[in-house]
Amino acid sequence: MVGGEKSVRLGERGVSPVVGVVLLVAITIILAAVVATVFLGGGTTQEAAPSTAISEQIHEQSARYTFQGGDSFTANEANVTADVLVNDQSSGATKTVSFDTGLAGGETKSVTVGGTSVTVEFQPSISGTDVQAGDSFALKLSGASDVSITQVDTSVVWSSGGQSSSVLYSDSSTATTGGGGGGVSAPAASFAVRQEAPMSGPGDAVRVWFTNVNSGSTIDPDDIQVEFEIRAENPSNGNAETVTKSQPLSSWSSANDVRDWDPAFTTLHSGGSPRLSYAAVTTSDWSERPTTAPHHFQIAIRPNGGYDADIVDYRVTLTHEPTGTQLYETDTF
Repeated sequence: MVGGEKSVRLGERGVSPVVGVVLLVAITIILAAVVATVFLGGGTTQEAAPSTAISEQIHEQSARYTFQGGDSFTANEANVTADVLVNDQSSGATKTVSFDTGLAGGETKSVTVGGTSVTVEFQPSISGTDVQAGDSFALKLSGASDVSITQVDTSVVWSSGGQSSSVLYSDSSTATTGGGGGGVSAPAASFAVRQEAPMSGPGDAVRVWFTNVNSGSTIDPDDIQVEFEIRAENPSNGNAETVTKSQPLSSWSSANDVRDWDPAFTTLHSGGSPRLSYAAVTTSDWSERPTTAPHHFQIAIRPNGGYDADIVDYRVTLTHEPTGTQLYETDTF
């Protein structure tokens, strides 16, 4: 019996080193997996890049890029690089103006080409914090009629927190013959602007009417940039705020297309904002129309829950981008 007991104890002592080795190997493998996950990013899920469509219109005085649809994304996640080649038609001299900027703010650069001083401006037109269909950005040349844009190389790159990036758009385009002495002229048209009730529902609106487009002239909605400057007031406490919104006329090209800018106001009310929307009543091209049934579009402030406001002042500007011609501006503000 004594000898048997000793035999069992010896066997148990022989198993102990084997178990220790197995445990040590297992711990080593687990630690290696943890280190790999932390330092190699094995546990990080990268955000998928948005899918979006961008259209372009390049003229001698401007280049505009419009987001046509797809996924929305935060404006400060996108960066735009653009090389704008400008040409002095009288001397043949050229110069490239480069931008490397985000969609959240504008930028203006002044250059001298062939002895002529001009400015090129980067103008984003984003309806809110997110980039959505109908939003756009433009490169505009001003300062001399005989200096024109001849080519633009543009890229839009999206990135998220430095983890990943994706090229949303990249193209090199030559300007079509347009303003600055080219073959395209600004359309002849008459306008009327009135402050009145919106097309439908409660609220306060500024409506722009094309009272007449002269015979032989047509208006390409992609060529017209509309800018509204609206000053609104809270009727309860007198708080006032001014906002500026800019959109291509093509944003209003379908019937009763109502879109909201949100948030529109930040100081009129505490805790919320009335709606600020734009809409159009037309299903055809913006062309010759009788004064009894003109095309028109509007920007309106509408109640949103308990938040409301009145329009107390406004300015409306319409610009023909291919030629840089200002077609209309109200005399308010």
